[in-house]
Amino acid sequence: MHGLASARLVQLSGLLILFILFVCADSEPVRAEEPDFLLGRLVEKGIITAEEAEEMRWEQQQIESQRLEQITQQIHSNEFELPKGLKGVTVGMLGYLDYSAGDLPEFNGQDTSFDAFRVTRGYLTIKKEIRSWLHARVTIDAHQDSTGDYKSRLKYYYAELRPYDFALLTDMKSEWGMGHMPWLDFEEHVNPYRC
Repeated sequence: MHGLASARLVQLSGLLILFILFVCADSEPVRAEEPDFLLGRLVEKGIITAEEAEEMRWEQQQIESQRLEQITQQIHSNEFELPKGLKGVTVGMLGYLDYSAGDLPEFNGQDTSFDAFRVTRGYLTIKKEIRSWLHARVTIDAHQDSTGDYKSRLKYYYAELRPYDFALLTDMKSEWGMGHMPWLDFEEHVNPYRC
């Protein structure tokens, strides 16, 4: 269920980006004072009254809101369809940044200053819901070593079996492959922060 919600979120965010691009590409940039300036000039020349100018402003706002509503309905009616292989896929990233500043003692009695940002940990996680009872997960763990090089390794690479609920046995899971260590998984989720 979570994978489907995430895929739906990706679909909606893609549609929102397309909508913004469509609206921006379809209209020229208009300065805020242009309509008021033109209507003001028409009022000054006696072509229209101030009440008519105000009515025209209101009509223009109504037309714009109807246009945006129509575009929104068109986007929703032509729903974006993911390829079959990408349905149920979620991609997530998590990173831990570190900033350090200070002095390091040297052998000759001098100190060397340092001032740096480092990525202490970075995770890229890809999950796939294959069936309601079969899920898969791959997590790549990247970190920066003391020389500044980035190293990566597989942290998780497993298939997760989720059997159907049976009487008192609910939410059962079994991981096959490079899965979680039960104690560490429990310990890391006790608190919402990491030290």
